[in-house]
Amino acid sequence: FLCSSRICFIPIVDTYSIKNWWKRTTNGSTTTYYTSVQDAIDAATTNGAVVTLLYDTATPRTEAVTVASTKNIVLELFDATSKNVAYVTIPASTQITLSPSTYKQLLEVSPNVPQVATMSDINDYFTGDVAYEYGIIILQEDLKADIGYFTALTTKEFSKYFKKKKKNNKSMWALKKDFLNTANAWSSAEDVEKYMESSWDNIISDLTLSQRQDYAKPMSETNWDFYRMYRVNGQRVGKVFNIDKIKARKLINKIWEAESYTGPQFVNGNSGQNTNQTQGAQGDEAQQTPNTTNVEKNFLVMVYNGSGINGLAKKYADKISADGFKVGSPQNYTGDRQAYTTVYANTKARGQAIAQYINGAKVIIKESLSSGADVELVLGTDSNY
Repeated sequence: FLCSSRICFIPIVDTYSIKNWWKRTTNGSTTTYYTSVQDAIDAATTNGAVVTLLYDTATPRTEAVTVASTKNIVLELFDATSKNVAYVTIPASTQITLSPSTYKQLLEVSPNVPQVATMSDINDYFTGDVAYEYGIIILQEDLKADIGYFTALTTKEFSKYFKKKKKNNKSMWALKKDFLNTANAWSSAEDVEKYMESSWDNIISDLTLSQRQDYAKPMSETNWDFYRMYRVNGQRVGKVFNIDKIKARKLINKIWEAESYTGPQFVNGNSGQNTNQTQGAQGDEAQQTPNTTNVEKNFLVMVYNGSGINGLAKKYADKISADGFKVGSPQNYTGDRQAYTTVYANTKARGQAIAQYINGAKVIIKESLSSGADVELVLGTDSNY
């Protein structure tokens, strides 16, 4: 859970940056650099939204024996500004259909990769620790969460921190009370650093201990009792789990957009404070009603139709303009058809003001935009309402 802004690390184990995918891992294996993945991570870093993938491995790992299978997967999101922590359970039985381009790239690494891949089998597809790196690439096909790091730990270690809970008729992983007590007792960065050092030998990582400890301070300032837990949206068909891509992305974006948590997620079995945010993050698909009161409006917005749906850009341009924003003539997006809506902005406040109009829209901060506008709204098919 070690983070700066939204860059996530974990004290219980450790993390591995996707930006180091082409460097040597702990067991000497190497991976291949993919431009498309790097572009995604660059965008995520600019936006301050980098997340960590946690793997619970079914058998212990030694220098001579690689992991047999992946038993559980949890996505961790930490915002060091708001001090929000959230965990999203992803069933290990999740099955992903790889795009032709990704499948071709992964086949160059290993001939064992099927085009329909199952997350629990990633250690069968790849040899060594790089399996966890390529597992991120596979999961990104459906999740689109800009995953920045991974951590792998044995089931014994995983069970020290997580336990299964059922909330809202969904089974998910929750933090154990013993760990919450330990984390809440951290009163300084030094406390967190000592804790990290004590767990160092139980992890798989490409980061050094000192790199991890650089992020100790925000961890000591977090109220761990206020953390959130969710289960990724999707459907189980027999023994296979399929992710609902649109709902899953909205879930991740809702977590990032939440204000600082001021109370526990559940009180006596019911949702606690921040109820509206919590419910929305669990899959509320209702079109958002923007709150533009006391919002700066003296900036230029360009609306681009990346959905291929006729008239959609004009519909949003008219709506945003009617609320008092300066809007240029709506345009067609010149790139590929977009499944998801993205807001590019030169400031976070401006981007969030426009992102309110599309539930789940992602905001990416750029110092300057090619159109000369302050905000560019690129509509995806998820914006059709």
